Amino acid sequence: MSSAIETCRSGARQRSCERSCGPKAPSRYASGSPSGTPSRSGLATPPRVAIRMAKTRGAAESDPNVMAGTKYSLPAWLGPSPGIAPAVVPLRLRIAQTDALSLWFLAVYVFPEGFELELLALASPDHVAAISKLITQTCRSSDGEQGLGLRFEYSDGSVALATPDVSLARPSSPMIQLRFGGGGGGIWRYSYWVWPLPPRGPLKLTCDWPSAGIRGARSEFDAGELIDASARAEVVFRRTGSSR
Repeated sequence: MSSAIETCRSGARQRSCERSCGPKAPSRYASGSPSGTPSRSGLATPPRVAIRMAKTRGAAESDPNVMAGTKYSLPAWLGPSPGIAPAVVPLRLRIAQTDALSLWFLAVYVFPEGFELELLALASPDHVAAISKLITQTCRSSDGEQGLGLRFEYSDGSVALATPDVSLARPSSPMIQLRFGGGGGGIWRYSYWVWPLPPRGPLKLTCDWPSAGIRGARSEFDAGELIDASARAEVVFRRTGSSR
């Protein structure tokens, strides 16, 4: 009986979080509609990302240049082009560590116009419940300032940031977008889209998650590997209508 009650309470918390934070991010393979199929993995979308997603979908649906019949394609700064198999660069880079939480970038999926990073979050076995609660509370935060923040500095001095507002107009600076995420039981995975590809040289990353005790964690890797890998991305399907 206690298990059934807890399951019910968990479902209620998830529905409450979805009402507060907005719909979950679409699957990497979603197609045919702006929202795609919502994730059922249990990790709700952080508030700033949910706001961006909602605004982007609303703008896209009203723009005939983005929506054409049942076809839907995000601008390059919001996600990779459909029909392209990315090149994969193994990374396994630990970007932050506390007694309770460890954050890793496992791999980079490189497309011609940008790259997608796979983030792994691991909770200590002694802190699984606390980290799970932290993720839920972060989701419900109205300002999002306590959530996970990433910053990429390119070798030319430009900076990629996750911004609260999204426009279909081409942005003047690099951008980071959380595409989807999920997990539970001490393991969570996120996928981040970074646009555009950086120039050759060191790509510097700063990670902040204040409510998790992570502030100013720094790491870097060679952006030249991403440039070389982008040439290995393969176009599997080509658009027959208007180009992106």
